[in-house]
Formats: sequence, C-alpha cells, structure tokens
Amino acid sequence: QSNLKQWGLICKMYANEARGGEWPPLQARAGNHSIMKSFSLTPWLEAVYPEYLNDLGLLSCPSDLDSLAVVANGENPATLLAEKPYLAGRSYGYFGWVVDKADRPLVRCDQFQNLALLSGVLGAQLNLSVFVVTAQLAGGFDAQLRAHPVPSLEPGWIQEVLSQNITDVSPHPQTGETLGNGAGTTIYRLREGVERFLITDINSLGHSARAQSTVWVMFDQTVQRGNRILSNHQPGGANVLYMDGHVAYVGYEHGPYDPQLGIWLDGPATPPVMPSMASTLTILGAAR
Repeated sequence: QSNLKQWGLICKMYANEARGGEWPPLQARAGNHSIMKSFSLTPWLEAVYPEYLNDLGLLSCPSDLDSLAVVANGENPATLLAEKPYLAGRSYGYFGWVVDKADRPLVRCDQFQNLALLSGVLGAQLNLSVFVVTAQLAGGFDAQLRAHPVPSLEPGWIQEVLSQNITDVSPHPQTGETLGNGAGTTIYRLREGVERFLITDINSLGHSARAQSTVWVMFDQTVQRGNRILSNHQPGGANVLYMDGHVAYVGYEHGPYDPQLGIWLDGPATPPVMPSMASTLTILGAAR
C-alpha cells in the first residue's frame, strides 16, 4: 500500500500547482514515440517526473511478478522507459477521470457506434466485439472518438485530449441511464472539488455530494486471461487509492459466469476490483 499512498501525495502536490486543481492526465505521449509505444495506464510521466515523482520505483508494485522493476532486471528504469515508455503502467491502473458508474450493466465495445467503427478499422488486429467492458469507460472512449476521429490522434494532440473533460457521453445502450458523472453527460477530469458533481439525483435533498474518500483513482491492476482473472495479490484482490489519499484493500468478487458474454458478471464486486474492469484493462493492454 505504501507505493499507492506515495502516489496520492504526488497527485495532490501536482494538483496544488495545476490549473483548476487538476490531477495528472493519463499518459499518451512520451518523447517522440508513437501512441502505441507511449500509451500507459499511469499518470503522464512527463508531467510528474522528476519534479513530483523522484523515485521511478513507485511504478512497480512489490507483489507484481511482471512489474517494471522485474522487466528492467537491474537496468536503470529511466533508461528503459526512455525506450519503452508504455512499460510505466504495468503494475497500477489510473485513468485521470472520475469513474463513478463502474458497477452498471456490462456492455460489449461494439454497442457504442464509434467503438464499433474503430473495430472495423482495426479488423483482425483487435476485434472489439469480443470484449465486455465497463460501460462508463466505453461510453467515454466512444465520445472521445466521436469528437476526435482516429486520424487526428497523433501523440501531441491526444495528450491534450486526455487532459480535458469528456463531454456528450452517450447513455447506457441497455438501460438508457446517463453515463456522465452524477446525473450529467460529462465525465470529469480528476481535480480537487470534483466530488461535488457526483450527485445522481439533483432533485433529492437527501442526496449530497460524495466525499473524496469514496472516489477511487488508482489501483493494483487485475487482468483477464480467458475465463480467469489474474491479480498481484493472493487469494485475489487489489489495493485501491482513493482521492483523499487513503488506501484500502478490496477483495475480488464476482457474479455468475455468463457463457454468452464470456465473462464473470460483476455481481457483488466493489469497484474497481471487478471482472469488467479486468476486461477493460486487458483490452487497453491489447490495443497497445
């Protein structure tokens, strides 16, 4: 848990000096590398290293047998990341936006129009129709693709895109519920004070803004391999960093296996330690 607590301090320090109290964005640009080599589920290293993050060892979970430190095998991590920046996100998951509806019914990527179009472009390289993912994240990426078509996503531009709120997010394709934060259609960037936007029923006096202590921001990665979920911690679970800086261990749970979807349903799982999130992390790794 120590590494994640340090990341909480790093992000808070960054936010104290950033425009609007924003936390670091997700990484999509690193030097002159392409998006495929730069993209990583980690805070953008060029924004935090070395001013806020002065120890690259914090990128590696001590329990992760496939971490950056293991891959480096004694090599200077900075040297390795200069060549392969995508390795930064091997241990932890971080998106840079508020995900407050991870527990909604699962969706296939191709249920969103622009993700379906992307699947057609990628073809056999990555068949998105077979992936079942977290609906809110799928809706967010779909909205990003609608606003910024694939040909425009060169590394410098996409890093700017990932630094913005995601607007005009389509509703859930099955339930019709809005998939923006709270009751809206916008998925907000992580920033200080964002929790006041996370009210799902603005007409109910009994619904108050969520506290930062309930907004998860970073976590030990879990990934899907066939019908199995792999995690860094046994018997299964992950440490989760919340926006107020505290870290808690969340055990992995799931519902029944759905043979049509090819995934365990989320059931009683606690976000973000859940089958749909593991599937989402798997597809983001495969896309890279």
